[in-house]
Amino acid sequence: MAVVAARELADGEVVFVGIGLPNLACNLARRTHAPRLVLIYESGAVGATPSRLPVSIGDPALVTGSLMVCGMADVFQLFLQNGRIEVGFLGGAQVDRHGNINTTVIGPYARPKVRLPGSGGAAEIAIHAHRILIISKLSPRAFPERVDFVTSPGQRVAKVITDKACSSAMRRAAISCSPDCIPGSRRRK
Repeated sequence: MAVVAARELADGEVVFVGIGLPNLACNLARRTHAPRLVLIYESGAVGATPSRLPVSIGDPALVTGSLMVCGMADVFQLFLQNGRIEVGFLGGAQVDRHGNINTTVIGPYARPKVRLPGSGGAAEIAIHAHRILIISKLSPRAFPERVDFVTSPGQRVAKVITDKACSSAMRRAAISCSPDCIPGSRRRK
């Protein structure tokens, strides 16, 4: 998944990135084909060039060599809300065929089976980044017909990348996964 996601990034793009697979994908892209990729972390590290993979958004490896270190509010106001983020990486407990993401509750909102962490900055990223890449493991539970709660809208989702397939989503078109982009993946009959 990280390799496929890395291929989606072009040299010089500005990417809002979190920890985990998006971080791995961004740093792989930076080291292979996109050395001028600008990484912005929610914690305030702008233009980070970590020498190793950071374990959290507060990892000191993000600060060393960064172009700028600022507060979280500055990252959201100066970069994200001003339209300077070209790519945002998101994930979630549920993603529906329209790219809507749920990170709030599983089940009805008033009486959920599971209460999740919530949006964090995901809703802001989903509406302000020019395009969104979603990375998630493919399962019926993670990809229901409809999410139980829309935490982040899917209008700007450009691609959904899973461990079995990836999909390009277009506005108002349903996401349908194709295994063609994942090496070693095969269609199930």
